[in-house]
Amino acid sequence: MEPVVNGILRLPDFVSQQILLMAAMPMKKLLKSFFAVIHGCSYKSQLLASGIDVYDPDNTSDRSTPACVAHAVLWDDPLLGIYWNQLAHKHENFPGSLIEHYSNLATKLNLSIEPEDKGRIKHVALLAEFNAGKLAFRNELLEAYFTEDEDKLRKLVDDSIPELISILDKFSVSMRKNWLSGFKPFGLEVIQIRQAGQKARLLETAERINEFLDGKAVEIAELKPVPEAMVSAGICYRNIATGSCIF
Repeated sequence: MEPVVNGILRLPDFVSQQILLMAAMPMKKLLKSFFAVIHGCSYKSQLLASGIDVYDPDNTSDRSTPACVAHAVLWDDPLLGIYWNQLAHKHENFPGSLIEHYSNLATKLNLSIEPEDKGRIKHVALLAEFNAGKLAFRNELLEAYFTEDEDKLRKLVDDSIPELISILDKFSVSMRKNWLSGFKPFGLEVIQIRQAGQKARLLETAERINEFLDGKAVEIAELKPVPEAMVSAGICYRNIATGSCIF
């Protein structure tokens, strides 16, 4: 069939049929159908994935917690907990509510992954899984450190940190694949530097715990409580990856 006849665009029959079918649909169903045709993935799963940055721990619905929570948790230093301290001072239900949120989200996202995963849901699921694990790890680390639970501290080193690094490695591979599928390589190095830094800091956390357990260090100074007046650092990478001014 000629695409243009007498100056008029003619659509293939199957496309015309889809448009006629869509015209008879309710608006919500129509939106889902258009989304599936244009993007090749589920509209519902994309809405679900947007939950990666939706967090209302106190059920106030006042948007008191800023957007981009997911990236702030991802890049937060695992030892210093700069962003952790911001949320801890602000929300009484933290960290339990956010751990539960990301754990449930990861489960739901993994169940909604389609065969070709054109919506890249697996990538978001990996981020939710990592963030849930990272928050749970720091929560257990603080509890074990301040209660002097050496067995729990060793378990964190032997089990929790390797598991976190494994998820982070998968997320990094996924990030590279997604980036190069739609962008030029320039800029990818920024993300990879950050990911490598996060991995190095997790390994450093294990070293610091081991030194403390072996008696080589009298304390883990990075875990000392931080006064509320010192925790309003914001959420940009520069301010949550380090407290140093020479970064």
